[in-house]
Amino acid sequence: MFGQKKRDSVNAPQNMWQNKVLLKTGITLFVTAGLGYWVIYGLLNPKITVRYNDYAIDTAVAWLENADRQDFDACRKNIVASNGWFDWYVQDRKSLGTVKSRSLAVRQELPNVVTGGMKRYELKFNSQFSKSSPNRNVSERMIIETDGYTQFKVFATSYWFSGNVNWLNRPSTADEKLRAMAVTEDVFMRIDARDIAFFKQKYAEWAQQPDYFDWNKYLVMNAKNPKTIIDLCEILSKGKSASREFTNLKTKFLNGRTGYEDVEVSYIFSIKINEKLQKFRVTVFIDRDLYQNKSAEWRFIYLDFFEEEKEKQK
Repeated sequence: MFGQKKRDSVNAPQNMWQNKVLLKTGITLFVTAGLGYWVIYGLLNPKITVRYNDYAIDTAVAWLENADRQDFDACRKNIVASNGWFDWYVQDRKSLGTVKSRSLAVRQELPNVVTGGMKRYELKFNSQFSKSSPNRNVSERMIIETDGYTQFKVFATSYWFSGNVNWLNRPSTADEKLRAMAVTEDVFMRIDARDIAFFKQKYAEWAQQPDYFDWNKYLVMNAKNPKTIIDLCEILSKGKSASREFTNLKTKFLNGRTGYEDVEVSYIFSIKINEKLQKFRVTVFIDRDLYQNKSAEWRFIYLDFFEEEKEKQK
């Protein structure tokens, strides 16, 4: 018995040391596991955007972060599902990859009449995503409605690339060509009739639409002075024009952006002015935005023209 007590007294310091090592190891493992959890949680639940202490902005940011995690079911709870725009957004958002940064650029109240204490806002964020080039920002835009406290709805959200837009071409289907040519034929009938008022009205209608996603800045002419149309009509009035010759139809879409398509239809006009035959290429631009309206038809946007010989000399 005396020997047992002696051995216990000898082993006690060693046991204490081992217990301390085990305790330190346990604490280290616990801390490491905790840090690992938060790292993984952070990767799976990115909070790229800072909070602004503004219910409208912060709720919109939380909505976007659900989309970042591809938790589109959570997003769907807050949308106003008109025209099926959200289905397009899901496709588009997946094509962007992982969000790398996001900062608020614009917060403005829209002048819509909203009842029940709700107000409508346009929010724009400058963002970076893994599948867009490092020097190319993505402008995320949202139209939301909120009472500023508990109620929040998303009416539309989309994105647009800053800098040069990357257009891709694809073959036009027979049905697309038929519909696009019908719109273009109506445009040329208006040109032949020198119907300047028609074009002013079209541009005015375009300008009056809510410019949620900055489409208007891509419009070449404005409603008050459609200069290109006027110039073309003046040229056609100077001489006798032959039948126009169809040359090309091109369908384009945005790389990484579904639902928005643009068609260019080109013709050659041969005009004899002062016994000299001149050729002009006229291109009519039409588009359809299925993102906000799945049943959208092709519509006239603008046209451009130049003299063939002068263009070749450039």
